[in-house]
Amino acid sequence: MEKFPSKKQEILFASHLDDIDDLEKYGRDAPLENSERNKKDLEIVVNAIVDKVHKSNKKAVLLVTSSRIRAKETADLVAIEIKKRLECEDIKIRFDIEDNLKAPEQGEFILPEDYKAGSYFEGLKIASDIFYNESLKKEDKNVHYKYGDPVLQDNGNYKHPELVAYFNKYGESYAESMIRLLTSVTKTSKKIEKINLSTEVVIISHSFVYEIFRGLSILAKKIKDEGVIIKEGEIPNRLSEIFESRTSILKDTAYAPIDITNLGDKDLMTVLEREISFFKKNN
Repeated sequence: MEKFPSKKQEILFASHLDDIDDLEKYGRDAPLENSERNKKDLEIVVNAIVDKVHKSNKKAVLLVTSSRIRAKETADLVAIEIKKRLECEDIKIRFDIEDNLKAPEQGEFILPEDYKAGSYFEGLKIASDIFYNESLKKEDKNVHYKYGDPVLQDNGNYKHPELVAYFNKYGESYAESMIRLLTSVTKTSKKIEKINLSTEVVIISHSFVYEIFRGLSILAKKIKDEGVIIKEGEIPNRLSEIFESRTSILKDTAYAPIDITNLGDKDLMTVLEREISFFKKNN
């Protein structure tokens, strides 16, 4: 029987606005800064949402946000501006704070004695590079490597001694982040499927989360249209390949569409549920 393509469905994914850079006072969960760039990006995001509401003729907007302060405050500002712009159109705005949509935990830092707000903290750059290489780039990937961990070896030496001076507490592993995010994708997809006909859904979160949603959207299409088979534990490799293709557009703008046409597909849901069990079992 001939297959007919599903009608394409998209939602908007908006990156949170810039937060205050003060690791000593806020760690990695700071409120938004008052800047011209944030005002400009807020206007861009709101314009996109309002335009989509007008085109779809929907009467409600659901802002699904990370539990991080910067994401929640962004959502609050977006809601205020939408109400101003659509004041005469009886638009209902609802919020859904989803803890699983937060960025990966990065632990607790040991800051230099002369640290000042806005200062460059080398520990984050070093830790991020090592985390990416350990978790995703090497042939012998270790998705259970925790962010910032110098890794004490059997011989008493550290595998990454350059990290020792920077962390009091290590962050999440890639596997732990994936358990959260894959769980959130299954939950959010089911929710969107139920309300998408009447409600404009917007996700406000972090670039890492966007890359996961975008990658899974691409994989879902390949599974459905090309019969691609995803083996157990293979999702990280697949997502890494998509990220390495450098086709993401969120880094260049304040928002980007995500194709959700196949995100709720039963074959993808089966793969995700299997991956969640795999990561939990081996965590």
